[in-house]
Amino acid sequence: MSWAVHKNKEFFVGQRSLEILEKKRSRKMHGFVIKTHETPWQLKECHLVIHKGEIAGRVTSVGASPALGHLIGLAYVDDLVLEHGNKIEIRADDGVMVSAEIVPTPFYDPEGARQKTQDQAGAGT
Repeated sequence: MSWAVHKNKEFFVGQRSLEILEKKRSRKMHGFVIKTHETPWQLKECHLVIHKGEIAGRVTSVGASPALGHLIGLAYVDDLVLEHGNKIEIRADDGVMVSAEIVPTPFYDPEGARQKTQDQAGAGT
């Protein structure tokens, strides 16, 4: 939570601990989509994100989006994984590996176009 602690003092209580934590991998919340209509597996919360055989994160929520027509979800994912591209692998039930794509959130209508009336939509053009 680097946004909550500023390290601009020469010394403060907890400085050493924060320096140790900075050297470890950090995880951030990212949105993902699975754009397949064939789902023989059931993806659930707490399924693991796997990268090069190691645990690199965890799914926090997942569900079908009728508006988008595919599965969407959120996962805490190591930053190192995202340096290798925007694809992640999630281990579903029975060890089935499911490929997902990292996408920005919100998943739908990021410009808020659905919130605008026709008068507002035409006023800016």
